[in-house]
Amino acid sequence: MKEEKIISLLKRRFKSPKGIVGIGDDCAVLPYSKKEYLLFTTDTILEDVHFKISHISPYYIGYKALAVNISDIAAMGGIPLYAVINLGLPEFNLKLVDAVYRGVKKIACDFDVRIVGGDTVKSGKLFLAVCMMGKVEKKFLVKREGARAGDLIAVTGQIGNAYVSGKHYKFTPRLKEARWIVKNLKPSSMIDISDGLVIDLFRICQASKKGAVIIKDEIPVSSGVKNFYSAITEGEDFELLFTIPSKNKFQDKIPETKTKITIIGEITCRPGIYLKTAQKLKKIKPQGYDHFERNNFGI
Repeated sequence: MKEEKIISLLKRRFKSPKGIVGIGDDCAVLPYSKKEYLLFTTDTILEDVHFKISHISPYYIGYKALAVNISDIAAMGGIPLYAVINLGLPEFNLKLVDAVYRGVKKIACDFDVRIVGGDTVKSGKLFLAVCMMGKVEKKFLVKREGARAGDLIAVTGQIGNAYVSGKHYKFTPRLKEARWIVKNLKPSSMIDISDGLVIDLFRICQASKKGAVIIKDEIPVSSGVKNFYSAITEGEDFELLFTIPSKNKFQDKIPETKTKITIIGEITCRPGIYLKTAQKLKKIKPQGYDHFERNNFGI
């Protein structure tokens, strides 16, 4: 988990002021108004890392660049507001730029995000780096930290097959689902699954100083998945992974979107992530997508 080492270094180097959530969550959380916080996030998508230009329409490159940031805002329980976009181009190609920004405009309009600026630079590879601002009511803010022993672990939708199916660049951010969840299920922690179910659950546990047991037969893997372990570690699912106190009222379907919610396990006091099968309880490594490891799964 080399990315985690970089994040740990930066957290030690740049201490967050009191009352501010800084490095280490899906968004930074900043003072805004008496009843709301400001959310600030950023993500980059890079050619030959997140996409191959021969495999994807430029339209979806722009779409995904904004979608992954909206997903981060959703994971904190918030609403996206504004974005700036930095574009890197190997060579001048106005047709490609127009297609990229048509994808940006489509999802920006769908989620009421205003594009308010950016930058353009010549680069060796095509990339888009997005910075997004949003807001969240103080009573609805959800962080990775907050899971407690006995809390149930839940996930929206299905896990796995994101690369093969093309979901990783066509997905709809779970913003409506997140807003319903924070208002109705009162989650104690939440994250979007970008790097894989296991590693992102580990991040919740690490932030909350807890462990977890997940039940293999309860995890809703996508149809067509051939390797269960790959399904829970590949990432790019962009589903919501969250914990809820067991005493809270639970619904297994979100009324507005009909999105299914599945309980897949429980938070424990014992450190580590454990996978429960019919035969045994096995501790599993917190593996997932890491830009600096050899376990990357392709694009």
